[in-house]
Amino acid sequence: MSEPPDSVPPRRAAAQEFGIATASEQEESLHMHVSPAASAARALWIATAGLAVMVGSASYAFGGNISVDPRGLDRVNSPLLFGTDFVAVTVVVALGTAAAAGAPRPQRATGSLGSAVGQFSVALMLILGTAIGSLLNSIWTFGPDYRCVYPSCWPANAQSLVGSLPGLVTAVAVLVAALLVGRLGWTVRAIFPACTWLLSVVALRLIWEPLLLPVFTGPPLQR
Repeated sequence: MSEPPDSVPPRRAAAQEFGIATASEQEESLHMHVSPAASAARALWIATAGLAVMVGSASYAFGGNISVDPRGLDRVNSPLLFGTDFVAVTVVVALGTAAAAGAPRPQRATGSLGSAVGQFSVALMLILGTAIGSLLNSIWTFGPDYRCVYPSCWPANAQSLVGSLPGLVTAVAVLVAALLVGRLGWTVRAIFPACTWLLSVVALRLIWEPLLLPVFTGPPLQR
């Protein structure tokens, strides 16, 4: 006895419920024809998301947390620490990583090869922005009256590395979503990286002052 036309096999229904594609849906999605106009619109969408992510992640890595001046081990507050600037930077990066998944699709629809390329591109922009911000955060001006307390200029490099973790972890999440473009629905590929960024930023903010600042203002860690 044949199934009714509108019925959905149990396996496919379960896959759709969790945003996972069946093998036939993966193949169909990855080989979907895209018009030149749609390709141009997608390129503009990804370029905008990549630029937003790069600028936002660079701003966060540069001034998203309290820095310790290696010249005197004093705390230096960044203008991004509090208020609307910090919120704006955090939200911009979250929206940019979500937009990397492409235009919103039904939960059961998987991404195309173009969607994977877009997420790879945004992940690279996220890594680039984080690297630029971290590098600028580790550079301090020196002169006759400015010298590092320690020969290694502790904790300039260490605090920059720790401050870059949200950006780097989120870039990994975007890359994973891109690699699984044929199996994950749009909802998962968009929300997973954005939530990774938000949780990383919040977690680092919560532990920075009570746990990490005492380490950065103390002597260098012994290897």
